[in-house]
Amino acid sequence: MATNGSSENEAVKRSLFSATFSYPPTSVQKVMRAEIIANITWKSMSLAPIVHVALLPSAGMGHLTPFLRLAALLVHHHCQVTLIIPHPTVSKVESELLSRFHSSFPQVNQVQFHLLPYDSATSNTSNDPSFLRFAAIRNSSHLLSLLLALVSPPLSAFVYDMTLISPVLPIANTLGVPSSLCQMPQVADPIVVLCSVLP
Repeated sequence: MATNGSSENEAVKRSLFSATFSYPPTSVQKVMRAEIIANITWKSMSLAPIVHVALLPSAGMGHLTPFLRLAALLVHHHCQVTLIIPHPTVSKVESELLSRFHSSFPQVNQVQFHLLPYDSATSNTSNDPSFLRFAAIRNSSHLLSLLLALVSPPLSAFVYDMTLISPVLPIANTLGVPSSLCQMPQVADPIVVLCSVLP
């Protein structure tokens, strides 16, 4: 007979696996999900016996939740998943969600990406906590090279948040790791896109 804890874990699994980005998924999101899975699973299988995918979300629940859903979907497709978590998180809610996710999907390897101290007073960044964390992640992005090189087995693919494309894409290219951009439709407005590509 299932315990309350196991029932809660199953509920978390169902909610995370229900869709890559939202529930119910739109037709556009279904296509995006299919393209990501096809790109990672079929192209990357030729690179390694085990398909190993690293995921790097950005700050905020709206960015973290889709990556957790994608991680659950990749596990369902028998991929090995490494979830790179910028540390510290923006909020307690994010930490609690990550803890619940780890309980439901212990096979997903969670690696902390320790961010360098960031002084917002020296930049024109907004005082919003999420935007400050965007800036901190970008400021620490050069540390990703060693982190990605050390994960085992070697990566087959790397999926990162759209807000990190400017600093992260060159790193992925240098390491020779096939990469994909995860773009959340709800944040795909011109201002966010502009901020993501500017140095």
